[in-house]
Amino acid sequence: MLLGLALIVGAGLRFTGLNLYEMSADEGASWAAAAQPSFLKVIESQRRLNPAELGLHDVSLHYWMDAFGDSLAAMRALSALAGTLAILLTWLAARELLALNAANGSPAIGDYRDLAAGLAALLIAVNLITIKYSLELRMYPLMLALVLAQVACFLRTARGGTLTSYFGTAIFTALAIGAHPMAILVFASEGAWILCPIIQHWQNLSQAPVRKLVYLASSVGAGLILAGIAAYPVLRSGDRSAHRGLLNWVQQPPLWEPFALFNKGIGSVAFPVFAALAIWGAIRGWRRARSATIFALLWMWLPPFALMIGSYAVHPVFVERYLLAAFVPFFILAAIGIMELPSDRMRAAATMLAVVLALGHDYAWSRKPHDAQWHEGARIAAAAAGGKPFEVAPGYAVNVVRYYLRDAPAAAGLARQADTAGTGGDVLLLSDQSKGRVAQELAAQYPHVVVHLRGLDVRSIARNRN
Repeated sequence: MLLGLALIVGAGLRFTGLNLYEMSADEGASWAAAAQPSFLKVIESQRRLNPAELGLHDVSLHYWMDAFGDSLAAMRALSALAGTLAILLTWLAARELLALNAANGSPAIGDYRDLAAGLAALLIAVNLITIKYSLELRMYPLMLALVLAQVACFLRTARGGTLTSYFGTAIFTALAIGAHPMAILVFASEGAWILCPIIQHWQNLSQAPVRKLVYLASSVGAGLILAGIAAYPVLRSGDRSAHRGLLNWVQQPPLWEPFALFNKGIGSVAFPVFAALAIWGAIRGWRRARSATIFALLWMWLPPFALMIGSYAVHPVFVERYLLAAFVPFFILAAIGIMELPSDRMRAAATMLAVVLALGHDYAWSRKPHDAQWHEGARIAAAAAGGKPFEVAPGYAVNVVRYYLRDAPAAAGLARQADTAGTGGDVLLLSDQSKGRVAQELAAQYPHVVVHLRGLDVRSIARNRN
């Protein structure tokens, strides 16, 4: 019943808001890649438009558009479907996790395994961070669903899986990385969890439990090899893109960012309640199902701290959407915390409080605009240009302009990237996302504001443009 409620509520929250916001510049890149006429063209365009990402989402979107069209709601429905599927996969992964200790005779949390898994699915269903990315035409909900499928196969294999579960672990490892390379952060958590008993028993690796973990690690490794073979050309293009400065928008995170991540993703009002439940769940889980609790804590904390280390050692790369999967173990621990409360009345009250606070966070977020008016800006800029080329800044946003002008191909073809000043043209569509020296130079080159819209300006060189 809890799982059914989670799926109904989660699907409603994800599918009812597909037309709520206009297309973003990032979504425009996904549309432009997927709109290419063939599979090979999609892959070729994806390397340029979404560098350092491996194209599984754009290829999937290409065939989805063939079936359902390229309206914004139709395209975003792919993300909403993946986000809804992630609710079901959260339940499945949680059930496998809570059964983990039963394989070796340790005291497992088996008496409320299904209830706790259902609660985790419900908490994910109403969580804002998973909802808002399910409303975007991007690869992150697909990555989350595939990561959860891989974790479920991995955990089933860890407690005595079949050849099918080994095969599923390898395949979903490769597919999740194909959706986004940052999926590897979760697989690193799995590696750390496997490594601990292997190190402990390194002198006798022939023991059956240790040998099984070695086979499991090999299954994950096979998936990584498959993904690496497919990804090598794309990763090379992504490396060149990084040197062109396409990662410069990522800011250096403060040292407390791994903790702030969960506060922002759950909401400042709701977070203390969820944190208290998760801490209580970790304490009780440590006593009753230690191996499962260690896995959940590694899954929750290793990815954000790995990005923190990378941000300070190499280049800032701490981005919220890369860490969607880290919220799942947080909610699993919170579900355990609810089930470990001493009475049914307290469990019901804690569940209601958590769900109400999460829905309140969703409602408060939905009351504010979170998009730029690209539709209006594209048409006004094309009209103001009077049949001449006009500029778009930042340059990567040119595809969202072309999307909104796709019913007038001649006008769509006039939009050009303006990544430097002095590119020519009398009209500029300048987004608030364009920052720094180039934005200042472009604003000086186009001094007259034709119209100010939410998130962007249409500017011109000449004063008298209507």
